[in-house]
Amino acid sequence: MNPKAQLVTMLHRSLVFAVSVFAATILTAVWMPPAEAQAGAPMKLIQTIPLPKVEGYFDHMAVDIKGQRLFVTGEHQRTLEVIDLQSGQVIRTITGFGGDPRKALYLPKTNEIWVDDGDATVKAYDGTSYELIKNIPLSGHELGPDARRVPDKSKDPSKLLTSRMANMLAASNSTD
Repeated sequence: MNPKAQLVTMLHRSLVFAVSVFAATILTAVWMPPAEAQAGAPMKLIQTIPLPKVEGYFDHMAVDIKGQRLFVTGEHQRTLEVIDLQSGQVIRTITGFGGDPRKALYLPKTNEIWVDDGDATVKAYDGTSYELIKNIPLSGHELGPDARRVPDKSKDPSKLLTSRMANMLAASNSTD
């Protein structure tokens, strides 16, 4: 192909490309639905529940939908706070943890509250009497003497939560 023909071919391809991009832009602008904001009203605060005896941050909570209870771990106090969501009051404080309880899990089928104690054990409590019914050591957790003071650390926190919750669920299934 001679240079003049090559130039014409190159210009033709460039023109076709430019027209295609222009047409795609116009079609997108015409046919694309507009961006929408949220459909419903924004969330609004309906209640606050003071926890004057609980300090620090709250890692993970569990809820009993049917019984309208919220289970909040108080790491610094080494407690599990049971809150009645209807009254907004703490109805029970469970103590006796050897570590800093980090995560709670409520199992509605058995009415049990499972807590990752932060000391390589999982504790299960009866959801009615709040009595300790199971204390299960977890394997694969090497804890030093000051491990309770070390927060959960992971490059992907969702994997850590999934791993700990999986251990708690596995422990609950193995003791049935």
